[in-house]
Amino acid sequence: MKTRRLVAGLASLAALLALSAAADASDRTKVRVGATVMPRVQFDVRHQVDRLRISEEDARRGYVEVADALRFGIRTNCDYRLEVHVAPGQVVSGEARVLGHGLQIRDGNAAIHLPMSQHATEATVTYRFTLASGTRAGSYEWPARMVLQPVPA
Repeated sequence: MKTRRLVAGLASLAALLALSAAADASDRTKVRVGATVMPRVQFDVRHQVDRLRISEEDARRGYVEVADALRFGIRTNCDYRLEVHVAPGQVVSGEARVLGHGLQIRDGNAAIHLPMSQHATEATVTYRFTLASGTRAGSYEWPARMVLQPVPA
């Protein structure tokens, strides 16, 4: 007896739900949905030189070239600003090459505005540092730091 009542009750509930769904489908309702996507730059370092090694030849000619100093992956949903900061010491100026662009490092800084990429991008950075007068051959703390910042539209 209890089972029959339960089945009858469930059947009635199902019928009411079906009628309610049919009534809702006939009503026209407009819904507007909005979303804000925050600008994002994901920077994944794959390899980075940890020391600046200056040979006798580098010291004599006044500059040092560092190929493959940094390898990284980048994924972004907006334009971004790439900055290079060089600490004072053995380096007085230089050039960084990244993503086909040459950045002139003056007064310890360089920056470039780069467009959003629809795909993950791999990049390699090479440097040519002009050495301060009197710099000797040796191994020094790595002087360069790279910063990537989103540029909102």
